[in-house]
Amino acid sequence: MSIRRNPYGVGFSGEEKWREGKVRCTCCAIPFAVRYNIKDPEFRGLCTACEPHVPLEGESAERRAERAEEHNRRLWKVVESSARHAAERRAEVERAHEKTRFAYESRDGYRDLLAKVAQEHTETSRGCSCGRPGCRTQRLLDDSRYASRIRADAVWRDELESEAYLRD
Repeated sequence: MSIRRNPYGVGFSGEEKWREGKVRCTCCAIPFAVRYNIKDPEFRGLCTACEPHVPLEGESAERRAERAEEHNRRLWKVVESSARHAAERRAEVERAHEKTRFAYESRDGYRDLLAKVAQEHTETSRGCSCGRPGCRTQRLLDDSRYASRIRADAVWRDELESEAYLRD
């Protein structure tokens, strides 16, 4: 039975099965992309660089040495490329950590500032502790949407400061 392309664009019709993907070269062990027939006895799993110098029965020592040298050069290129790639990824991760740290420090700075503002504008029997009648800051701090979070942050900051004081 001959192989015919499916008119609907999905696979092939016929007995043979095709596979696509990455395969490790059986000669140099470097992965490469390939499309091959899984029933093909001729498929040896060799990359295009190793195909011309496939090991032969009874090959000379010179030919084996040449093949080994060529593999060594190619493998070092792959190793160097992988090392560069890893260093680039490490640098990206460092930059992301630095940005995250800066964002947290910035957020904590604003929390501290807001907690200090909340301490300066506490409610007393005469109104706001700042002394201004009808203090707008006090009204904002008492807003139910913010008040519980501001107080929780202030308590959290006080606990952190007391723990740091006890450690020192």
